[in-house]
Amino acid sequence: AVSNGVTSTWTYHYYLRTNWPAPPCANCLQGDTWANQNDGDFADYYNATFTGFDSAQVINPDNTNDIAFFASSDGWGLAESSFQCFVTGGHCNIAPSWNPNPGMSGHLLMEQHWSAASKLVGVSTNTYAMNCPPPGVNHSNNTNTGLDNPGSTQLSSELDQNNPVVICDPRVTQADSYQVDGVTDMFGYLSDPRVLHKQVTYTYDGDNQGPNRTAGYDYGNVSKVDTTGNVDMTGTHAATSHVVTTSTSYPNDNLGGGIYLTNLPVQQQTQDSTGTVIACSQNIYGANANATTPPTIPSVSQSLAYTTSGGCTGTTVAVKHAYDASGNPIGNIDGDAHLGCTIGSTQYSACATYDSSGTHLISAVNAKNQTVSSSYDSSAAGGFGQWLTSMTDANGQSTSFQYDVLGRVIAAIQPGDSTSSPTTAYTYSNTCTTGATAPCLELDTTTRTITGGPTTTTRQWYDGEGHVVETRSPSSYSGTDLISYTLYDPMGRPTTRSLTYSVPTSSGYIAPDLTKGRSVTAYDASGRSLGQVTYSDQNNGTYIVLSTSISYTVAQGVTGLSSENTNAYEQTITLDAYNHQSISYSDALGRNRYTQVFSGTNPYSVVRTVGTSYDGLGDAILVQTFDHMATVQATQSATFDALKRRTGMNDSDLGSCQNTPLPPGCSSSTD
Repeated sequence: AVSNGVTSTWTYHYYLRTNWPAPPCANCLQGDTWANQNDGDFADYYNATFTGFDSAQVINPDNTNDIAFFASSDGWGLAESSFQCFVTGGHCNIAPSWNPNPGMSGHLLMEQHWSAASKLVGVSTNTYAMNCPPPGVNHSNNTNTGLDNPGSTQLSSELDQNNPVVICDPRVTQADSYQVDGVTDMFGYLSDPRVLHKQVTYTYDGDNQGPNRTAGYDYGNVSKVDTTGNVDMTGTHAATSHVVTTSTSYPNDNLGGGIYLTNLPVQQQTQDSTGTVIACSQNIYGANANATTPPTIPSVSQSLAYTTSGGCTGTTVAVKHAYDASGNPIGNIDGDAHLGCTIGSTQYSACATYDSSGTHLISAVNAKNQTVSSSYDSSAAGGFGQWLTSMTDANGQSTSFQYDVLGRVIAAIQPGDSTSSPTTAYTYSNTCTTGATAPCLELDTTTRTITGGPTTTTRQWYDGEGHVVETRSPSSYSGTDLISYTLYDPMGRPTTRSLTYSVPTSSGYIAPDLTKGRSVTAYDASGRSLGQVTYSDQNNGTYIVLSTSISYTVAQGVTGLSSENTNAYEQTITLDAYNHQSISYSDALGRNRYTQVFSGTNPYSVVRTVGTSYDGLGDAILVQTFDHMATVQATQSATFDALKRRTGMNDSDLGSCQNTPLPPGCSSSTD
């Protein structure tokens, strides 16, 4: 693709699986199909099933590349060794459909991300459970038993005498991600202690409850997500590098009663690595009185959040919901029980009404009975009822809208203005010709500065990718415009942004003046900023007035802190225009754990280190400031409840205070 002079090319390569363990013939060493090996004659040859490619490579416009590996096929064979082989020579492979290849063909196994310099940036892998057949699903009925009967253990979905297709439900049970940043290669990333490793494991249907479920059945409910980072696993913060979320469901598997609601969570808990519950919430559905009753409708009528850790007990903050017959939310009572608007005889914190089709929101009312309403027009000018034609705010002031035939807003009319003199008008211009790559899509926004008064027009041009590349607005000096532009790299990322400068008033797109003040940004293989250089107008735009450079790497330790020597962090190293250095350290869970500033230039000396510790919910519970000798000079600790509200603070300079969040009905608190 070519847009605004920038060529973006994505190249795709697809690869078959090679060295088949079950080749259908002596010279058939690779392929992308699976079949019954006995079906190799002309009549049955096309019974082969396409299982997809083994891998695919995408070379991006910046020459980074991504390689994805998939489950595919082992080749052709028979389901079991006892089946008679009709192949010439009498040798058949064993390649049943319930093997991972081909049973989960097309599922992503691994993805690698490489830099333009062929450095390994990151790896992600998925581990699956085959579930052939899924839990709770019976195998095929067959009077025959024994080794030569796949139906004694499998459920056939496509009958074949020698190699039937069976029912499988592959599920991701573990996902691993590795941040490598080029410090090692595919042979070392699993063992290199510098590499950041995040592991997430998934458990399914482990906590289905209630009388209306089929015990042991595969509903596909994720009941547990266990997330682990490789930082501090043996240190003082181990509990916060290992977080578990659990989900409980009460499936209503009642097909006879016309109800099948099996995937609605009723309780979610967050636990630390010791199994201690640090947060809990519950959902109550429909007219149910509690969370332990199987849902009969899918709408949540109450959401309960417990304020204390330790389990799903104690004080809750409750949010209630009401719905119309179509399932649209029409009423809400917030956690503070603000009441005002009514639906029928019931008061709510917020109320809503819809049109007769239950499609568009017509009015919204808050607890102060302040109303915002919307109108739609069923005529062609209103998009046959699909376009918002007017909106009235809480003060009764209305703004109306007009559209072109493509449904684009062409005018907004606020109080005091008219359709002939709108408050804001939009003009769309397309001067593109076949094969054109220069910006040719223009949006003019004309704004009336005072009611009935003059207008100003801002013009914007877009490239073929939909990016704003130039903006021009009137200057305070007659005959001139103020202009700014943005240039993009082949990946569509903004690389050059100009400072606003003046040009003579004219129509049409103006090519960027690269001698004017501007800022330039570069990116690494992960799309992260490598810093920015700002140029002034001096010396034809070559004079640098400000610059920063940023680099990224994974490494063990934090400079000056011996307690962190074995812990791996993502380091973000920033140098300013004077080569002054600062480093931030992030762990495998993406949390910023340390920041450091250094004195002088290379070789650098640490001046100050600020370390942050987190609880299992991601709250910063301890911030420590260390001097150049790694001695703590200042601390601030904080406590939070299970809703992430701060309940206390202790600062080494300011002292301590406590703040209890207001329970319902209270109007004051003391610190």
